[in-house]
Amino acid sequence: MRKVLLVVAISAIILVSLGLVALAADKVGCAACHTGNYSLAKEANAIQGHPKVADNANYDACVRCHGPNSKWPFGPILHKGHLVGADNHFITNYGGDCKLCHVLDANKGTFTIAK
Repeated sequence: MRKVLLVVAISAIILVSLGLVALAADKVGCAACHTGNYSLAKEANAIQGHPKVADNANYDACVRCHGPNSKWPFGPILHKGHLVGADNHFITNYGGDCKLCHVLDANKGTFTIAK
């Protein structure tokens, strides 16, 4: 877990320092990849024991229960799912590109979630 967070933090610092903040608006955020059979609702509803969520569930719906101070914060869940594993779809197909999920502000040195 610490390794994943360290990798994410270092990647964010590198991206900010290089000024790589340009984003393709149609290719960022959860819904850019999580559609159809891979929608957030279908992914959540496939998890054994997870409460059923509406078909139109989005990031904001998820963080109602998975906030940063919750028992299961969304950040570590998402980073583990997207950045860990020998045959990780996100790394293999998208290069683990942080900018597909995060909007970086090089001027402020901050990032937000691309919803």
